[in-house]
Amino acid sequence: PGELVEYLAELHAANVERNWMLREALEEIVAWFGVAGIEVMLLKGAAVLADDLYGDPGARLMGDLDLLVSQEQAEAAQKLLLAQGYALCPSTEEKIVYRLPTDAGYHHDPLHRPDTGIVIEIHFKVMSRQSGRALPVERVWQERVTAPGFPDHVYLPSPGWRFLHNALHALLPYGEFINARIPLGDLAEAAALLVAIPEMDSRCWQDAIDRHCLREELDGYALLLRELMDVSLPATLEPQTRRALVELLVAGGARELQPVDSPMTARLRRHY
Repeated sequence: PGELVEYLAELHAANVERNWMLREALEEIVAWFGVAGIEVMLLKGAAVLADDLYGDPGARLMGDLDLLVSQEQAEAAQKLLLAQGYALCPSTEEKIVYRLPTDAGYHHDPLHRPDTGIVIEIHFKVMSRQSGRALPVERVWQERVTAPGFPDHVYLPSPGWRFLHNALHALLPYGEFINARIPLGDLAEAAALLVAIPEMDSRCWQDAIDRHCLREELDGYALLLRELMDVSLPATLEPQTRRALVELLVAGGARELQPVDSPMTARLRRHY
């Protein structure tokens, strides 16, 4: 419908403008970090701003910029941003209340610029809990690559680690896999990574399966990538536990446990 097309065009134009603001903020922050001698790795949406993964500045919606620094430099990075006019996000106190006593965390409390609303998270680990163990920060730093178009103290995760981070972020933090609610935006980004870097090193993916008991989760993600995003999977990413995965992925969620009847469900059951 014409109204929908018009709405989506307006949304895209607004997101182009917002992403240019985010890019400008990112360039400013990494310049401050360079003066202070702080090395930084761009995660998730920040990485997309650096390498233009989609070839379209308005394609990626993002809520904040996730920046990984070393454990030793994380507090200095946080203090630097506070000194430059960033402030704790208004919702930070609520997040602290609901944080588990045993959760050591993986990033400092989020900061925002009051005049623009841009939000920054300074990470000292990539993720936490099981995801964090499958994404060991030491190895992610060891295998980093330079960020195109940025100074030489700015990096990206290697393609393999970036792809695994995408999958685990989509599957685990809030029980997305267990509840059969996988974000399409994350799947779209994983597909874009596969298209851009089809020969990526997938050893970290296999390691997450073998050493961190993530076979069903990662097989399920690979299956959805192939079926919903129509991308070819490298042999090393081919799912192995197909039938069991299908029954889980088409379930209505852990609470209801009612199968969802749909053309997609029927197609998956026929094939697997």
